[in-house]
Amino acid sequence: MKKIRLRKKNIPTFYFKRVVKRGKDINELIETPVILEMKDKNFYAGFIDDCENRIVDIFTCKRLVHKKVGGQYKEKTWKDYDIMAWFPFNDIKNIYRAKDESLNLEQMLELSINPYQKLVKGINCTWVEDKKHSKNCDEDLHESLSKLYKEGSAHQDTKRKMEEFKKAFTVVRRFIIENNGRIP
Repeated sequence: MKKIRLRKKNIPTFYFKRVVKRGKDINELIETPVILEMKDKNFYAGFIDDCENRIVDIFTCKRLVHKKVGGQYKEKTWKDYDIMAWFPFNDIKNIYRAKDESLNLEQMLELSINPYQKLVKGINCTWVEDKKHSKNCDEDLHESLSKLYKEGSAHQDTKRKMEEFKKAFTVVRRFIIENNGRIP
C-alpha cells in the first residue's frame, strides 16, 4: 500500500487546511471546529469561541492522546480535555480546519486519526430550527431517529455508557446513510 505523505506527521492535508494565525482571520471562524497543533507537539481540538489579546478560546476541547491497548501497542484517540480552554498564540504552531466546511467536529477528529476512512454525510435538514423538514429528508425516519436518540441518551447513567450509546447510534446512522437513507 502506498503511503500518503502527511504534513507535520499528524494532519492529513488532503482533508484539512491551515488557518493563518491572525486574530481577524480566527474571529471569522467562531463556532467552527478546528485542530490546534501546539509547539510542544500536543494536539487539541474543539470549536473556536473567541480570539482576543492573542489568545484563542476553544470550547468542547479535546486532546489527542496515545492510549495503551494490550501489551505494547499504542492507539491514538481523542479524549475530553476541558469544556473551555485558552491557548496563547505563542504556544500554537498551526491551526487546521476542514476543507469541507460541512464536516462536524467528530468527523474531523476521526479523519485526523484515520485519513483512509470513507466519509459518510447525511443531507441538510433544518427541522430542529425551522420545525419543517427539507425537501429531500425522510421525515418519518428523521423524527424516529431523533426520538430514539433522545430516549436512549436519557437512560444512560454513566459517562462510559453514554459514550457506548453514542458509538452504537453512530454505527446505525452510518448504516442508514450508506444504504441511501435520507437523514442528516
